[in-house]
Amino acid sequence: MHVNIKGNKWGVIFCPLKEIPTKVGETFLGLCDYENKTIFIADSTRGEEKLDTLTHEVLHALDDKLGEKEVKYLSEGVAKVLWKLGYRRIEQ
Repeated sequence: MHVNIKGNKWGVIFCPLKEIPTKVGETFLGLCDYENKTIFIADSTRGEEKLDTLTHEVLHALDDKLGEKEVKYLSEGVAKVLWKLGYRRIEQ
């Protein structure tokens, strides 16, 4: 799946956790790969956690200057509002 972020085509890949490219010993539910313009989301995430993880990585893609603390704060807030409004991912 591809999305447009700031005028650029980004891939969004829902994959097993072990396929998310990380350094040895690290585990993330999501990852924003700036170099390849790809967002990875662990397919084991469900519900609001998946929405929060996707929102988190999209915020990284939108502004790579935001720190992790700011991204976490913003993504959790946005995800909670969207979830409460009924936004859900339809599995394909």
